[in-house]
Amino acid sequence: MTATLGGEVLGEIQSESWDIKSSLDPMRFPYSKAEETWLVEMDGVARTITVSGIYTTTSMTALNTWLDKIESFQNNNTGQSGLTFVSSFSSNRTASVGVDSFTFKVATSVIGQATYSLRLEEGLMF
Repeated sequence: MTATLGGEVLGEIQSESWDIKSSLDPMRFPYSKAEETWLVEMDGVARTITVSGIYTTTSMTALNTWLDKIESFQNNNTGQSGLTFVSSFSSNRTASVGVDSFTFKVATSVIGQATYSLRLEEGLMF
């Protein structure tokens, strides 16, 4: 399966992880047991998606065009409704995301190839 971000194919995915975090705040009471602790959720749930992959194309020009496109997603995080991310392991697993970070390394030994890592935050953009 192919992962996409904003309609752009992300190449060969090496790993993809979804980290779902609740902001639970345990309220403990003196002399109480663990099962009597109240769990209060103050800030809602957050989801971070991390994708690592290899993007290969036929030329350095085409690679730079792709890198510029992915970088533009991060540069335009404000004023957009969010990018659609489609997972590499299930086309039914999608999320509306903003790009938190984009790191890439261009292979000098292979023309038109870069390894990269994307950190995406799920949510609506303002």
